[in-house]
Amino acid sequence: RGELAQPIVSDLPDLLAEAVHAARSEQAGSVGDVLLRRTRLGLLAARELCAPGGQGPARVAAAMAPELGWDGARAAAEVEAFAAEAAREGIVPA
Repeated sequence: RGELAQPIVSDLPDLLAEAVHAARSEQAGSVGDVLLRRTRLGLLAARELCAPGGQGPARVAAAMAPELGWDGARAAAEVEAFAAEAAREGIVPA
C-alpha cells in the first residue's frame, strides 16, 4: 500500500510500513510497542507524537488496524493507551 511508504514522523526515517511489519511479523500488539520498542520514535519524537493534534500515533494505529483486526474504536483506544504509556514512562509530562 502506497501510504505505508510515508514517514511516521516528518524528518525521521521510520516508515508506516515498519509498523505493519512489526504487527505482521514481530508480534507487535500495540501502538506503544511499535513506537517505544520496535522503533525509537517514542523516545526521539515523543513530544511531537504526544502533542495536541499530533497524528503519528493515529497513523500508526490506522496502519496496524487491518493486520490486527482493530475497528475504529480499538484504534482510537490504542492511541490513548500510547499517550498514557508515554506519560507513565516519563517521556512526556503526565
